[in-house]
Amino acid sequence: MSDPRDEARDLNAAEHVLGVEDADARAASQARLRNDPAFAADVEAWEARLGPLAEDAPAEAPGAHVWTRIEQATGDNVIAALPRPAAKPVASGKGVNFWRGWAMAASAVAAAALVGVFMLTTPKMAPAPHHMVAKVMGMDGKPDVVVSYTTGTKNLMLTPVGDMPPKGMTPRMWLMRKDGSVMLVGDVDMAHPERKQLNPAMADEVAHAKGVMISLEEAGRQPGRKPSGPMVAKGMFSLV
Repeated sequence: MSDPRDEARDLNAAEHVLGVEDADARAASQARLRNDPAFAADVEAWEARLGPLAEDAPAEAPGAHVWTRIEQATGDNVIAALPRPAAKPVASGKGVNFWRGWAMAASAVAAAALVGVFMLTTPKMAPAPHHMVAKVMGMDGKPDVVVSYTTGTKNLMLTPVGDMPPKGMTPRMWLMRKDGSVMLVGDVDMAHPERKQLNPAMADEVAHAKGVMISLEEAGRQPGRKPSGPMVAKGMFSLV
Protein backbone atom coordinates (compact mmCIF):
# COMPACT_ATOMS: atom_id res chain seq x y z
CA MET A 1 0.00 0.00 0.00
CA SER A 2 1.37 3.41 -0.92
CA ASP A 3 2.20 5.92 1.79
CA PRO A 4 -0.37 8.80 1.86
CA ARG A 5 2.47 11.16 2.72
CA ASP A 6 4.30 10.20 -0.49
CA GLU A 7 1.11 10.72 -2.53
CA ALA A 8 0.55 14.15 -0.95
CA ARG A 9 4.17 15.13 -1.64
CA ASP A 10 3.88 13.99 -5.26
CA LEU A 11 0.64 15.99 -5.72
CA ASN A 12 2.32 19.06 -4.22
CA ALA A 13 5.22 18.62 -6.67
CA ALA A 14 2.86 18.34 -9.65
CA GLU A 15 0.97 21.49 -8.61
CA HIS A 16 4.27 23.34 -8.24
CA VAL A 17 5.42 22.36 -11.74
CA LEU A 18 2.06 23.24 -13.29
CA GLY A 19 2.13 26.67 -11.60
CA VAL A 20 -1.34 26.40 -10.04
CA GLU A 21 -0.26 27.35 -6.49
CA ASP A 22 -1.07 30.72 -4.99
CA ALA A 23 1.77 33.02 -3.88
CA ASP A 24 2.01 31.63 -0.32
CA ALA A 25 1.92 27.98 -1.43
CA ARG A 26 4.54 28.62 -4.10
CA ALA A 27 6.86 30.29 -1.59
CA ALA A 28 6.44 27.31 0.74
CA SER A 29 7.23 24.88 -2.10
CA GLN A 30 10.35 26.83 -3.07
CA ALA A 31 11.56 26.65 0.52
CA ARG A 32 10.77 22.93 0.61
CA LEU A 33 12.87 22.40 -2.53
CA ARG A 34 15.94 23.49 -0.58
CA ASN A 35 15.24 21.33 2.47
CA ASP A 36 13.43 18.21 1.23
CA PRO A 37 15.41 16.07 -1.25
CA ALA A 38 12.48 13.73 -1.84
CA PHE A 39 10.23 16.65 -2.78
CA ALA A 40 12.97 18.07 -5.04
CA ALA A 41 13.21 14.70 -6.79
CA ASP A 42 9.43 14.63 -7.29
CA VAL A 43 9.50 18.14 -8.79
CA GLU A 44 12.33 17.18 -11.15
CA ALA A 45 10.44 14.05 -12.20
CA TRP A 46 7.29 16.06 -13.00
CA GLU A 47 9.32 18.64 -14.95
CA ALA A 48 10.86 15.83 -16.95
CA ARG A 49 7.45 14.29 -17.66
CA LEU A 50 5.60 17.49 -18.52
CA GLY A 51 8.39 19.59 -20.03
CA PRO A 52 8.40 17.87 -23.44
CA LEU A 53 4.66 18.54 -23.83
CA ALA A 54 5.16 22.29 -23.44
CA GLU A 55 8.25 22.34 -25.66
CA ASP A 56 6.87 20.20 -28.45
CA ALA A 57 3.33 21.62 -28.60
CA PRO A 58 2.50 22.59 -32.22
CA ALA A 59 2.30 26.27 -33.12
CA GLU A 60 -1.09 25.85 -34.79
CA ALA A 61 -4.54 25.14 -33.37
CA PRO A 62 -6.05 21.79 -34.46
CA GLY A 63 -8.56 21.92 -37.29
CA ALA A 64 -12.31 21.67 -36.74
CA HIS A 65 -12.38 18.10 -38.10
CA VAL A 66 -10.04 16.99 -35.31
CA TRP A 67 -12.36 18.31 -32.62
CA THR A 68 -15.30 16.62 -34.32
CA ARG A 69 -13.50 13.27 -34.13
CA ILE A 70 -12.63 13.82 -30.46
CA GLU A 71 -16.20 14.80 -29.60
CA GLN A 72 -17.54 11.72 -31.35
CA ALA A 73 -15.14 9.47 -29.45
CA THR A 74 -15.45 11.02 -25.97
CA GLY A 75 -18.91 12.63 -25.89
CA ASP A 76 -19.81 16.29 -25.95
CA ASN A 77 -20.10 16.57 -22.18
CA VAL A 78 -16.51 15.47 -21.66
CA ILE A 79 -14.88 17.59 -24.30
CA ALA A 80 -16.98 20.67 -23.50
CA ALA A 81 -15.08 21.01 -20.24
CA LEU A 82 -11.81 21.55 -22.13
CA PRO A 83 -11.20 24.94 -23.77
CA ARG A 84 -10.15 24.60 -27.38
CA PRO A 85 -6.50 25.67 -27.65
CA ALA A 86 -5.85 28.88 -29.52
CA ALA A 87 -2.96 29.16 -31.95
CA LYS A 88 0.20 30.25 -30.17
CA PRO A 89 3.00 32.29 -31.77
CA VAL A 90 6.19 30.58 -32.82
CA ALA A 91 8.87 31.27 -30.23
CA SER A 92 11.96 33.20 -31.27
CA GLY A 93 15.42 31.90 -30.42
CA LYS A 94 16.22 28.34 -29.40
CA GLY A 95 13.62 26.35 -27.45
CA VAL A 96 10.52 27.40 -25.57
CA ASN A 97 10.55 28.46 -21.94
CA PHE A 98 8.94 25.68 -19.90
CA TRP A 99 7.24 27.89 -17.33
CA ARG A 100 5.85 30.29 -19.96
CA GLY A 101 4.32 27.38 -21.87
CA TRP A 102 2.54 26.01 -18.82
CA ALA A 103 1.48 29.42 -17.55
CA MET A 104 -0.28 30.09 -20.88
CA ALA A 105 -2.71 27.17 -20.48
CA ALA A 106 -2.27 23.88 -18.66
CA SER A 107 -5.66 22.82 -19.93
CA ALA A 108 -4.63 23.55 -23.53
CA VAL A 109 -1.71 21.15 -23.12
CA ALA A 110 -4.13 18.48 -21.92
CA ALA A 111 -6.30 19.07 -24.97
CA ALA A 112 -3.25 18.91 -27.24
CA ALA A 113 -2.41 15.52 -25.73
CA LEU A 114 -5.87 14.26 -26.68
CA VAL A 115 -5.39 15.60 -30.20
CA GLY A 116 -2.13 13.70 -30.49
CA VAL A 117 -3.88 10.42 -29.67
CA PHE A 118 -6.40 10.85 -32.47
CA MET A 119 -3.91 12.21 -35.04
CA LEU A 120 -1.72 9.10 -35.13
CA THR A 121 -1.36 8.02 -38.75
CA THR A 122 0.93 5.02 -38.31
CA PRO A 123 0.82 2.02 -35.98
CA LYS A 124 4.55 2.26 -35.36
CA MET A 125 5.06 3.84 -31.93
CA ALA A 126 8.23 5.43 -30.52
CA PRO A 127 9.77 3.65 -27.51
CA ALA A 128 8.26 4.74 -24.21
CA PRO A 129 10.49 7.28 -22.43
CA HIS A 130 12.15 6.44 -19.12
CA HIS A 131 12.32 9.00 -16.33
CA MET A 132 15.72 8.75 -14.62
CA VAL A 133 16.59 10.37 -11.29
CA ALA A 134 19.86 10.39 -9.36
CA LYS A 135 19.99 11.66 -5.78
CA VAL A 136 23.62 12.77 -5.60
CA MET A 137 24.90 12.51 -2.05
CA GLY A 138 28.01 14.10 -0.61
CA MET A 139 30.76 12.10 1.03
CA ASP A 140 29.34 13.29 4.39
CA GLY A 141 26.05 11.56 3.59
CA LYS A 142 24.13 14.79 2.98
CA PRO A 143 22.17 15.42 -0.26
CA ASP A 144 24.01 17.61 -2.74
CA VAL A 145 22.20 17.66 -6.12
CA VAL A 146 19.14 15.99 -7.64
CA VAL A 147 19.65 15.08 -11.31
CA SER A 148 16.78 13.99 -13.57
CA TYR A 149 16.48 13.09 -17.23
CA THR A 150 13.80 11.72 -19.56
CA THR A 151 15.17 9.54 -22.34
CA GLY A 152 14.59 10.87 -25.83
CA THR A 153 14.76 14.52 -24.72
CA LYS A 154 17.59 17.05 -24.79
CA ASN A 155 17.27 18.50 -21.28
CA LEU A 156 19.12 17.36 -18.17
CA MET A 157 17.60 18.88 -15.02
CA LEU A 158 19.78 19.76 -12.01
CA THR A 159 18.44 20.94 -8.65
CA PRO A 160 21.10 21.84 -6.07
CA VAL A 161 20.16 21.08 -2.47
CA GLY A 162 23.60 21.19 -0.85
CA ASP A 163 26.01 23.88 0.30
CA MET A 164 27.85 26.37 -1.88
CA PRO A 165 31.43 25.38 -2.83
CA PRO A 166 34.44 27.02 -1.16
CA LYS A 167 35.64 30.26 -2.71
CA GLY A 168 37.79 29.68 -5.76
CA MET A 169 36.45 26.16 -6.33
CA THR A 170 33.95 24.83 -8.89
CA PRO A 171 31.88 21.61 -8.71
CA ARG A 172 31.91 19.65 -11.98
CA MET A 173 29.56 16.81 -12.87
CA TRP A 174 30.69 13.63 -14.64
CA LEU A 175 28.72 10.73 -16.07
CA MET A 176 29.63 7.31 -14.72
CA ARG A 177 29.61 4.94 -17.69
CA LYS A 178 28.92 1.24 -17.38
CA ASP A 179 32.48 0.40 -18.50
CA GLY A 180 33.92 2.30 -15.54
CA SER A 181 35.03 5.41 -17.45
CA VAL A 182 33.71 8.94 -16.84
CA MET A 183 32.54 11.72 -19.15
CA LEU A 184 32.33 15.43 -18.35
CA VAL A 185 28.85 16.99 -18.32
CA GLY A 186 29.80 20.45 -17.10
CA ASP A 187 29.99 22.79 -14.12
CA VAL A 188 27.21 22.74 -11.53
CA ASP A 189 25.60 25.96 -10.33
CA MET A 190 24.90 25.30 -6.65
CA ALA A 191 22.94 28.55 -6.30
CA HIS A 192 20.13 27.86 -8.78
CA PRO A 193 18.30 24.97 -10.46
CA GLU A 194 19.33 24.66 -14.10
CA ARG A 195 18.51 22.83 -17.30
CA LYS A 196 21.46 21.67 -19.36
CA GLN A 197 20.80 21.21 -23.07
CA LEU A 198 22.35 18.05 -24.46
CA ASN A 199 23.44 17.27 -27.99
CA PRO A 200 22.26 13.87 -29.34
CA ALA A 201 25.52 12.11 -28.48
CA MET A 202 25.51 13.37 -24.88
CA ALA A 203 21.79 12.57 -24.50
CA ASP A 204 22.54 8.97 -25.48
CA GLU A 205 25.42 8.85 -22.98
CA VAL A 206 23.11 10.06 -20.18
CA ALA A 207 20.43 7.52 -21.11
CA HIS A 208 22.94 4.65 -20.71
CA ALA A 209 24.91 5.98 -17.72
CA LYS A 210 24.98 4.27 -14.33
CA GLY A 211 24.98 7.52 -12.42
CA VAL A 212 26.84 10.78 -11.86
CA MET A 213 29.68 12.01 -9.71
CA ILE A 214 30.77 15.52 -8.78
CA SER A 215 34.36 16.65 -8.39
CA LEU A 216 35.56 19.86 -6.75
CA GLU A 217 38.11 21.65 -8.91
CA GLU A 218 39.90 24.99 -9.13
CA ALA A 219 37.69 27.65 -10.69
CA GLY A 220 38.95 28.82 -14.05
CA ARG A 221 40.96 25.68 -14.69
CA GLN A 222 40.04 24.00 -17.96
CA PRO A 223 38.56 20.54 -17.35
CA GLY A 224 40.27 17.50 -18.81
CA ARG A 225 39.03 14.04 -19.63
CA LYS A 226 39.21 13.05 -15.98
CA PRO A 227 38.55 14.96 -12.74
CA SER A 228 41.49 17.02 -11.52
CA GLY A 229 40.09 17.42 -8.01
CA PRO A 230 38.61 15.15 -5.36
CA MET A 231 35.24 13.47 -5.83
CA VAL A 232 32.85 15.06 -3.33
CA ALA A 233 29.46 13.56 -4.29
CA LYS A 234 28.04 10.55 -6.10
CA GLY A 235 24.61 9.19 -7.08
CA MET A 236 23.23 6.31 -9.12
CA PHE A 237 20.34 6.64 -11.59
CA SER A 238 17.03 4.95 -10.83
CA LEU A 239 13.78 4.87 -12.82
CA VAL A 240 10.72 6.74 -11.53
